[in-house]
Amino acid sequence: MENQAVRETIEKLLDQGYSRNAVFEQLRGQVGNELRLANRIATVRVQCETGVPVTLNRILLCLSIIQALFAVWVLQSVWIPLDQVIVLLGIFVISVLTVLYLIGLARMAFIGYTAFLLFCFTVAANYMYAFQFFPVISLMGLLLALMNGALTYYLKVLIYPHMGMLDVRKDGRGRYILE
Repeated sequence: MENQAVRETIEKLLDQGYSRNAVFEQLRGQVGNELRLANRIATVRVQCETGVPVTLNRILLCLSIIQALFAVWVLQSVWIPLDQVIVLLGIFVISVLTVLYLIGLARMAFIGYTAFLLFCFTVAANYMYAFQFFPVISLMGLLLALMNGALTYYLKVLIYPHMGMLDVRKDGRGRYILE
């Protein structure tokens, strides 16, 4: 089945009152990759009952922009005397990544949260390495990255409780957890 057809079938079955588990069992034999099907079912029409995730997501969007602006400032103030080409390349990469992460976070997509969470871990590791050279800047960058990572993880778990760190979780018997 094509991606769009699978998505429409999932939405139609959910509208008819089937649980996500029943939808998975019904479509299981029609697709080749069961994990991809489980992921698609898990991420179709994720609805939040309260406005808390939406508000926290807006805060996360602002914090991710602040983190990107801080990184650009660090590149311009610390690295510009060393090599201007590295600074320009770094600013370009930061700009592209920020736009991509903002799109994923604004859409409240599972892959957006996961990718940004991994990025926050990477940035935190870089600031920890640079701590010996630039302690104050590294401490501020580390706090921003850890705060963004914690908020991203919290939102990911709140919106997608059935998803693990990178994909759909399995129970003890090896079956996919969909609800």
